[in-house]
Amino acid sequence: MGSSGGVSVMFSTYRGSRSSGSFVTEVFVRRKGRSRGGTGAHTIGPQRPRRAAPPWGFGSLVWPPLPSLSFGSGKLTWKNRPTEFLWLNKGRKYVAFDTNRQYLKRRHPFREDQKNFKKGKVVHEVTEVPKFDGIAVDAELRALVPAASEAGHQFEGYGVTHNWTHEAALTKLEYYKDLELPHNIDVMHTVKNVAESVFHTCLNIPGKSKDNVKARVDVEILCDREKLHMKRPIGRQKNWFKPHANFCLDSIQKKEAFRWLKYVVMFPDGYCSNMSKGVNLSTGKVTGLKSHDYHIWIQRLMPVMLRGYIPEKVWRVLAQLSHFFRTLCAKQICPKVIEKLQDTVPELLCNLEMIFPPGFFTPMAHLIVHLANEALLGGPVQFRWQFCIEREFKYIRKITGNKAKIEACIAEAICLREMADAATTYYPDDVPTQHNPVTRYNVDVPENDPKLQLFQFPGGKAGKGTKYKLENEEKDCIMLYVLMNMKEVVPFGRERNVDMIDELKCVSQGCSREVTKYEKYDVNGFRFHTETHQKGRANPKTINTGVFTKGANNFDYYGRLQSVYELTFNRTNVQLNIVVFKCHWFDPIGGQRSDKSIGLVEVKPSTTYSGADVFVVAHQAKQVYYLPYPCQKAELKGWEVVFQVSPHGNLPIPSEDDYNNIDPVTYEGIFYQEEHDFGEYILEPFVQEDLGNDAETRGESVVDLKDISMLEKLLEANDNYDEPPPIDPSTLYSQDSDSDSEPEKEKEKETEYETMVPMEDEDEEDEVEDEDEEDEVEDEVAAGYTWTLTSHPPLLATWLLSCS
Repeated sequence: MGSSGGVSVMFSTYRGSRSSGSFVTEVFVRRKGRSRGGTGAHTIGPQRPRRAAPPWGFGSLVWPPLPSLSFGSGKLTWKNRPTEFLWLNKGRKYVAFDTNRQYLKRRHPFREDQKNFKKGKVVHEVTEVPKFDGIAVDAELRALVPAASEAGHQFEGYGVTHNWTHEAALTKLEYYKDLELPHNIDVMHTVKNVAESVFHTCLNIPGKSKDNVKARVDVEILCDREKLHMKRPIGRQKNWFKPHANFCLDSIQKKEAFRWLKYVVMFPDGYCSNMSKGVNLSTGKVTGLKSHDYHIWIQRLMPVMLRGYIPEKVWRVLAQLSHFFRTLCAKQICPKVIEKLQDTVPELLCNLEMIFPPGFFTPMAHLIVHLANEALLGGPVQFRWQFCIEREFKYIRKITGNKAKIEACIAEAICLREMADAATTYYPDDVPTQHNPVTRYNVDVPENDPKLQLFQFPGGKAGKGTKYKLENEEKDCIMLYVLMNMKEVVPFGRERNVDMIDELKCVSQGCSREVTKYEKYDVNGFRFHTETHQKGRANPKTINTGVFTKGANNFDYYGRLQSVYELTFNRTNVQLNIVVFKCHWFDPIGGQRSDKSIGLVEVKPSTTYSGADVFVVAHQAKQVYYLPYPCQKAELKGWEVVFQVSPHGNLPIPSEDDYNNIDPVTYEGIFYQEEHDFGEYILEPFVQEDLGNDAETRGESVVDLKDISMLEKLLEANDNYDEPPPIDPSTLYSQDSDSDSEPEKEKEKETEYETMVPMEDEDEEDEVEDEDEEDEVEDEVAAGYTWTLTSHPPLLATWLLSCS
């Protein structure tokens, strides 16, 4: 994104003006003129050819002006491929239900299933997941026929054979047809909307669940799921009865899950926001969750929160969905793993279609089938999703003080920032600047430069230390571990008469028994707390005691930090310091279990590692956190799910040595996954008949008058499908709300200078915020908080000029 960030302040109406492309046509014509040999602005040093490029990093799904700039009126302009959307008679919306069986293998048993999908339907057609590149865009644009009359749309067949409204300047760039990914689905909003649907449906949130009365009536019409049909009043039962679905939690389970979320769940420092603030136990609702919170919930919390409350088969499908998003959102991706995701995602969506009602599968849920292919073309999602844009939104909103002169505020603030950026380049290294910001965690600068590799990793003390005298057994154990982990010691086990440097002689004489003991320590971009310090904190909101390290026997060792010791090695003219952690390690054999198909690792904190080597050098430790299950069934009690934490700060750039050390014979492309994913995505088929359902006795009576009135009509007539309205792309992809609300079209607000409130601190590892935020508005595309240029289209042109 350009330095000016001019599009970061948009004006809120529901749909953008289709004529806004005229304001940027001249901009792209000027940029197109220098796309061959011209030089761009903002370059220093040798002049190199610069080519104009469309802002493909975020697609029309999250940037509604892009359809008007690039040929479409829909929320997904590339989505012109034939997909059979169903009209829900009671839900009053189009859904993408039973659209994924065509992507399965020819002999897949789901193709012949006439019960769990659309009843009576067998799918014989075999197709691939549609892909839409620049060549396809160019071919369809060339095939458009101008409309005979000026009234209506510019091209014949709009809404029937195509969705093109005009040919925009972006498509006229000479290399546009060579782009393999001209449009990009925003993974942030896709994950957020899917997670929100799962959260509200499984926890049965009133007014937001996709499993409401209208959805049950649509299930009865479309599917053969008798246990989910509404029960008519019979005998003494005077009210309609809604049976309990096996994917929903009942009222008691819901209270237990919310109590777990409010009082038990804690994350490490800077991992995410404080979700417990929004949990209301009296009303049974969770409010104030932002996009990053849903991102954390579906990838980390959902498999733990729902296990034991819903049938194991249903839970495994949801856990596989969570594993899919964890794998997709990894910071480094391997093409082999992503290709496997691409092959298995249609079956995953079919498994979800066998569980949830048709109203669950909004067009936003349908987008999941395209995410793996876009990851292969566009790379890791961190370079393509909206979190970085939202952070820029926050900055632009902060500097825009005069709402009557927005462009001037942005230009002035950006100029000041660039001047300060240039001036502070020449400041000394010890002066904090934009180039040299203050680090989040402490890092002690060593007085000398040690030659031993084990002593070259700096850390930082985060508190006052106390003197402690080691026991003889502790000292012997520490020294044995230190010497065994020094590569400079290895030659002495093979040869004799090897020269020994002074530092190695100093270490060989042992450390002093008097050490400095700390309760907090910063290293590797993590902040660690001892268990004693954690228990002494009043009302803690974070937990930093989890420790993980890789053993020499390829075992993963998980534990909790007990003590931090700073060792001192003194000898004539030589002084070395090193920090070691004393940990309580869990049993790596009897106290650990894992499941490759869902990528979860569980540990049992009540077990203890039997070995005496309980120490580890500080820089060898990585941080983890543990989540106990809210459901305390026998098979879950005492077990906790462990997740690794990404370090804060900039990650080291891989060197050639990192890739040269890879053995091409044994390497399978599975080094990239963060946390402890095993790099193997295994999808298990879901069988609906295997599930027991006690829906006959569990459920709730219908008390809403509108629902009762609708249900009474079912007794009077067959109530066949109404004629669905014509599919308008903008209407189709904007209907992602719950089916309780009628599709009353809201009037477009023409209010000038109305800005969208950005999300706060939505980094991949958001920090915990304890202070209440003012004017916090949920960033939700489905709710109509979109960005258009109706009021100030020249603002987009200003930004495009600055992006060269």
